[in-house]
Amino acid sequence: MSRVRARKTASSRAEETLRALDPAWGELVDRHGPCTLRKRRSPDPFGALVRTVIAQRVSTKAAATVALRLGVLLEGEISVARVLETPLAGLRSVGLPERKALAIQALARSSADGSLPLTRLGRWSNRRVTEGLSAIPGIGPWTAQVFMIFSLARPDVFPEGDLGLQEGIRVTFGLQQRPTPRQARERAEAWAPYRSTAAWYLWRAADPTPSDA
Repeated sequence: MSRVRARKTASSRAEETLRALDPAWGELVDRHGPCTLRKRRSPDPFGALVRTVIAQRVSTKAAATVALRLGVLLEGEISVARVLETPLAGLRSVGLPERKALAIQALARSSADGSLPLTRLGRWSNRRVTEGLSAIPGIGPWTAQVFMIFSLARPDVFPEGDLGLQEGIRVTFGLQQRPTPRQARERAEAWAPYRSTAAWYLWRAADPTPSDA
């Protein structure tokens, strides 16, 4: 089976499972499908994590702008070495809040000293990835969960605390208000083992034109 066909098969299986659960899923899949989540791990976990940190609590457009500026500052290479040799003021100059700039520096140090072996994260369990990343100040479960979805290609991750996902649930299922994180998590249990695909569609229900992290 070709790689393209394998990706389509995996995506179709998830979408068919969701369709069978509720007509609302069928409408959402028809409107925004097919899901374009990558099926293989990102070759650049550090750069992907930095971009995910940048995306915390800001719009997709704002995050893309800051990431682009950071790339220019670091001469096209968002790497551990480049970050370590850049002072905090330099990172702040591209529009990063101090908390995020400090988190990116801490991430670079943890990668450099081996306390967080980024190249091994793909072999860790979801829980271990979350715990390892959350040990870094300024990085929490949301960052770990989004990283696992978009960069580690984990098929069954659901960031229940994400406001966009909560809004996507509200819109898709006709709720009067957004679910709480606990309610979102409980609702998402029915979507296993394809919660990452479910999240991808729900983000698009909340914002039809986002760009993948």
